Amino acid sequence: MNLNESVKISVLMTIFEEPIEWVKLSIESLAEDLDLGDEVIVIVDNPMYSFINQLEYIVSKDERFSVYINEKNIGLSKSLNRAFQVAKGLFIARMDADDVVIKGRFSKSLSYLQKNSLDFVSTGIIEIDKNGEPINQISSNFSYVGNNNLIKSLKYQNMLWHPTWLIRREVFEKNDGYRDIFGAEDYDFIVRALLSGFSIGVLQKPLLYKRISSKAISGKYAYVQFLNAELIRKQLSTQKLIPAEDFYYKTYDLGRLQYDIAKDRFEIGSRIMKIAYLLRSVFFYGGRKFIRNIYLNKRAWSIGKKELKS
Repeated sequence: MNLNESVKISVLMTIFEEPIEWVKLSIESLAEDLDLGDEVIVIVDNPMYSFINQLEYIVSKDERFSVYINEKNIGLSKSLNRAFQVAKGLFIARMDADDVVIKGRFSKSLSYLQKNSLDFVSTGIIEIDKNGEPINQISSNFSYVGNNNLIKSLKYQNMLWHPTWLIRREVFEKNDGYRDIFGAEDYDFIVRALLSGFSIGVLQKPLLYKRISSKAISGKYAYVQFLNAELIRKQLSTQKLIPAEDFYYKTYDLGRLQYDIAKDRFEIGSRIMKIAYLLRSVFFYGGRKFIRNIYLNKRAWSIGKKELKS
């Protein structure tokens, strides 16, 4: 691949089974916000995707979009790496096929990155439901410029929403792309970038509508995601990488069952019932893991609030 300096931003987007109506909105928002010299690399990681013809028609009128269809399902990490292999931009951005760009995302992110001499920028988001209605704004809780502040929260959880990322190309190259860390590949990517000395910042302003889906990895495989996140936290604390083969993949055991039960009951209960479920969960291995995950989330957000006030 020959780097084309006329391409400023390359957006990497993967599709698996997202409804074409959501994909269309996502593509239209990208087309409106990107400059003429930018590009979007779309990887369809599902050769049986029902809407391939409609997808190709939607992008056919805009030469900035390129669609590649995997011969078989290879997973998110490998699909993103494939997209990067053909990307020509000086900056790399992420985008999910069911999310919507807020006008000004790319110009504001790039300006923030350059003004603060950063290598990697993330932004706030506005969560939307399946109908596109806003349900939660996550923008005022934290704002970081500089790795010291960021590491304080990353010791507990990943607070950087991947569909908002804008990254210098060198970061992706130095990281050698994504490692196949199930459910936590973004967290791993961030920590490896930090360990390589790259500077990361968070723009407080929300610049993306993020659709909340029950089919997300964080819902279906929350226990495995938690286990892998624990290993990534260890990487950050020890400043040493753990081999990719030492991570977990779709673990099925009693711990996962206990974790899922605690999570499901906690999410639907009243405040009193939540406390009761947490107390009961203490007696089970998977339940204790769920309690720890709640603690880590609260610690990460509380640190963000302190940094914002300061």
